[in-house]
Amino acid sequence: METDGSQGSLNWLDTWRMAFLHPTVQTFSRIISDSRASIRWGVFWAAIASCLGWLLGPLRPAIWGWMGENFGMLSPWPVTAGGAVLAFVLGATALLVWASIGHGLARLFRGQGTFRQLVYCWGVLQVPFVLVAGLVLQIPLIFQHSPGTPVSMLAIVFTIAKMVAATLVILYLIYAEVVAFGVVQRFSLWKGFGVLVMLYILLGIIAACLSTALRWLLVSAYAY
Repeated sequence: METDGSQGSLNWLDTWRMAFLHPTVQTFSRIISDSRASIRWGVFWAAIASCLGWLLGPLRPAIWGWMGENFGMLSPWPVTAGGAVLAFVLGATALLVWASIGHGLARLFRGQGTFRQLVYCWGVLQVPFVLVAGLVLQIPLIFQHSPGTPVSMLAIVFTIAKMVAATLVILYLIYAEVVAFGVVQRFSLWKGFGVLVMLYILLGIIAACLSTALRWLLVSAYAY
């Protein structure tokens, strides 16, 4: 599964089209051989994908509604702009942390790829998947109901169908990340999947420890 680093550049639309429509070994071998494959571009596109997730996902209107109820904020722009900046930073940071731990685990199992390839591949492939999932959630509710009347069954089914479709796109993204991980590290699909499962478990343990520590600090602070 060696790649030729002398290949030229793909344009971004071709890269995203290949990653979304054909997430195969051949596709990701070509992507990591791109002359523009770098940590900088991988981090940048992961940050952009995170912003798209914020702007098109359900979290932004939920937070805006909560702040409107509790703090009387009528304009969505402060929440939108502030959240986009935060999402940009968190998206870049999350990719670097995720790829660092994933690359370290791969090394324990004789992975042969580079950190640069992994960051670039994981970062650039997120954009089309997050965009499609977000656009699915933006499909307007075609079965409207009048205020004060019960929500129709068709409206409920339509809303659930949108959530299921967006979830399937995200699962498709995870599959693409597994294939990309295997290509970068020269793993089989199942070996790459097994290593990433260990990565999920490890990050879950870390998150649980941090949550416990934060809860303990808050309880201690209120106690004083």
